[in-house]
Amino acid sequence: MKKIISCILTLTILLSNVYITGLAITTSNEISAISINDIPLDWEGWYHGFSATRIKRGAEIHINSIKPDGTVMGIFIISPYSEKREDGDVDGSYYFEGKIDFNTSSITFRGNEWIDYPIGVSFFGLFEFRGYFDLEEGVIHGTIAGGGEWEVHTINYSDFDVDWGFTLGENNNSFIHFNEKKEEGFYNESNYELDQNYIKELMGNKNSNNFFNLFKNDDNEYLKDYMFDNWSGVCYGISTTIGLLFNGSIGIDSLSDGDESNYFELPNPWESPKLLNAINYYYLSQVVPKYMLQDVQIVGTASNDYFSEYDTYGMVGYSLNMFLKELINNVKTDGIKRLDCSYKIGDESSSKEIGGHSLIVVGCNYDTKNQLYTLTIYDVNTVKKDNPTGSFSKMVINKDRTEFTIYKPNGRIFINNENYLAMSMSNFEPINDISDLHPSGSAATSNEEEETEPNHAIIDISLDYDFTVTSGDRTMQCSDGKLSGNMTGYNIQSYLRGNRGRFYIEVDNYPDFTITPQAETLDIAIMQDGYYMALEAENFDSAYCNTSDRTLTMRGNDYNYKAFMGVDCTVGEDEGGLISLEGNSLCNITVDDEGGCAVITSDGVPFNDITLKSYITTDVYEKTDIPTTESYLFSGEYQGHTLLYGDTNFDGKVTAADSLKVLRKSINIDKFDILKDKLADVNSDGKVNAKDALLIQRYTIGLKNTGAAGTSAE
Repeated sequence: MKKIISCILTLTILLSNVYITGLAITTSNEISAISINDIPLDWEGWYHGFSATRIKRGAEIHINSIKPDGTVMGIFIISPYSEKREDGDVDGSYYFEGKIDFNTSSITFRGNEWIDYPIGVSFFGLFEFRGYFDLEEGVIHGTIAGGGEWEVHTINYSDFDVDWGFTLGENNNSFIHFNEKKEEGFYNESNYELDQNYIKELMGNKNSNNFFNLFKNDDNEYLKDYMFDNWSGVCYGISTTIGLLFNGSIGIDSLSDGDESNYFELPNPWESPKLLNAINYYYLSQVVPKYMLQDVQIVGTASNDYFSEYDTYGMVGYSLNMFLKELINNVKTDGIKRLDCSYKIGDESSSKEIGGHSLIVVGCNYDTKNQLYTLTIYDVNTVKKDNPTGSFSKMVINKDRTEFTIYKPNGRIFINNENYLAMSMSNFEPINDISDLHPSGSAATSNEEEETEPNHAIIDISLDYDFTVTSGDRTMQCSDGKLSGNMTGYNIQSYLRGNRGRFYIEVDNYPDFTITPQAETLDIAIMQDGYYMALEAENFDSAYCNTSDRTLTMRGNDYNYKAFMGVDCTVGEDEGGLISLEGNSLCNITVDDEGGCAVITSDGVPFNDITLKSYITTDVYEKTDIPTTESYLFSGEYQGHTLLYGDTNFDGKVTAADSLKVLRKSINIDKFDILKDKLADVNSDGKVNAKDALLIQRYTIGLKNTGAAGTSAE
């Protein structure tokens, strides 16, 4: 009994020397008072949330102020903890407010306002953090209300001074200044086209799925759509060639046949076809999916006010502070990077034009006194006749990376939080070497003399059903899953649709195809000249496909069918730019696609049964009450939509959001279906480009000369 009492007494004495805080149980010897001046303001580390997944996330705490009563305010930044993002990983930032107890060295805080709401989640709660300072070790560790823990360490800014040795007058140049007063752009090269070897390399291996899924037009025409006939826009190509040469990824002999020793000594591009081709090869690489799908662009970010999707050139976007962190760290550790920006020109009271530019970041440092990161920027546009070596400018970022400003060399603001729309940081290296692409000799070979690959058509089939495809005297027959005939085939790719095996067969680009089933069922699709047709049918005689004329004819006297017509290479029922018809027919039916509208005619017998559908992204518009006539025009039947030229989001009005969507389409970020293309082409030149975006912008601010913007398209 005495031993038990003794144990209880001892335990009581021990407990009397223990303080129980909101964080943990610690002995009195471990607690010491701290003062405001003792506390570092910047911390980084990790935390575990209390959810079932308990994802470990990166955390930064930037304290903005501590008051004498212990009130503390600052910014909390969430980030992926590891380089590879896990499922459920997010990034974002918020303002917090809390209390520091100087006597117990503890801190309690909670978020009160989001700066960048976490990307990719619909709900993200703000919970109370409780922590304890260990200033000797430079650490705060603690718990989170509801479950979870966290730990952060002081940030060391001493290693942020980096100069990668980029030298003006040696590593840089711009050719824009040589054309300052010339409207013809590529001086003496108004009919310039990129040589075929470069085009082939840009297009990549046509036997790959990239060709099936991404390229629809003839090589020259596809790329020529993106070639500027002046120097506007080639900053991307110039910046890329500068960066590749500086990094040693290409040699100077890839850009010129002369004896130049550095970029600045290179001749004018119109005097050197090799350099002209190189600049345009890299300029065009930004719109070619072959490179967009690689890790060329490390990460992107976008302004919440102007982009509903956090998606920049196909890359998952980060919050602004995470993007700026990645930019700083990449320049610090890996060398120079390309920074591509889109931005508003002018304020709300003046113009609303949209600009885009490519910059090179060549160094960075941290100013401890002013608590700012400063990145050294080279802008190709700073090279002028009166300034032949150009100038450096700078990008200034505050320590918690919630604000940034890119300055011009004269000190004026170029881009900042207020006018940026999107930014992306890119590597130079993944873009292929071009040393073997230029024709031998100092002059470019005529494009007409270049040997080109024949254009090919793609037949997408199920080998479960026997059939014969003919074009002129060429035949391909499928019998018992085996192919035969004299139709030239180049490549076969297998894939699955549902649980059935299918095949892509690449054949010559014949003018048309006739398909005859050898069994009760047919399931086939043809992509030719950038156009797509698909047909599933039972008990019919044959089908005639002419993708050049966009005409499909089905022949029979009592057959069931379902046919798709549209520009997408791979068709699903939730895709845009498609028209379908299905039903039963007692006669031949011809469908003629006229710019996205279907004209359906029969051979003298009224329609028996037909359902028409128009696929607009994930929306499907259906019409079944078709008049029993011998001809019918189906225009998509966009129920519930008032169609206006310039209204590309179908909200019944033309706004700045439509202009932005058109601009994104023009630089290959967004994809439009046929109707959106028609509505976006407000100047009726048959193309959707920045000119249309500008006309729509002019309309939104009440200016004249806005083309068809705002007028009815019914």
